[in-house]
Amino acid sequence: MTMVMVQLGLMAFSITTSLAGEVMSHFYLYKKDSYKRLKGNVLRVAAEWEKQSRIASAASGDGAATKAGRAEKRLQKELRGMTSELVMMRMRVMIVFSLAMMVLVWGLNSWCKGVVAAKLPFEPFAALHPLTHRGLEGDDFTDCSVAFYFMLCSATARAFIQKYVGEQLPREVESIGNLAELQESLKAFEERM
Repeated sequence: MTMVMVQLGLMAFSITTSLAGEVMSHFYLYKKDSYKRLKGNVLRVAAEWEKQSRIASAASGDGAATKAGRAEKRLQKELRGMTSELVMMRMRVMIVFSLAMMVLVWGLNSWCKGVVAAKLPFEPFAALHPLTHRGLEGDDFTDCSVAFYFMLCSATARAFIQKYVGEQLPREVESIGNLAELQESLKAFEERM
C-alpha cells in the first residue's frame, strides 16, 4: 500500500469519526432543551455585558460610571457562571468522545504497526519522538506513524466540522471570562504602581 493511499484512508477515517462525534454531540447535547436555553442565556448576557462595558467606558459622571461599572461586574459574574456550566455540559460528551478516540488510536497503532503514514519535512523535538514515531522501526524520525497522522487529521477535521455545524459559542463569548480576569489583573497591577 502506498503512502498516499494510507494518507487518504486515514483522512477519510478521521472525517468519518469526527462526523460521528458531532452526531453524538448533537443527540446527547445540542438537541437538549437545557443546553439550548443555557446557550441562549449566555449569548443574551454577553450582549448585555458588552453594552454595559461600552456604557461604563463612555460614562463621565461619577454616579453613572459607578452604576454602569457595578452592572458590568454583575453581568460578568453571571456570564462566567453560565459559561462554566455550559463547559461542564460539553465536557461530559467530550470525555466519552475522547475515550472512543483513545480506543481508535490504540487499535490503529496495533493494526498498522510499522506502516509509515507520512514523511515529515523536519525532525521533531526529541520529546515528540514517542508520538510521531510510535510503532515504527528504525531511527529515521522524519517518518510519521499512522496513529500520529490520524490524531492530526482528526483534530483538524473536528475543528472544521464544528465550525461548519455552528454549535460553538463565538470566541468573544468564550474569552469574556479570561478577558475579565485579565482586566482585573491589569487594574490591580496599575494600582500597585
